Amino acid sequence: ELEPLPEVDCFEKIRTFHQKLQSSCSAADQFVK
Repeated sequence: ELEPLPEVDCFEKIRTFHQKLQSSCSAADQFVK
């Protein structure tokens, strides 16, 4: 089993951040519609 790399942790944070942004955008999108 491989140990998690710091870079992977960084990517995970970025991915989570993007998901939050996308969900906020879609929520705002539905609100506009």
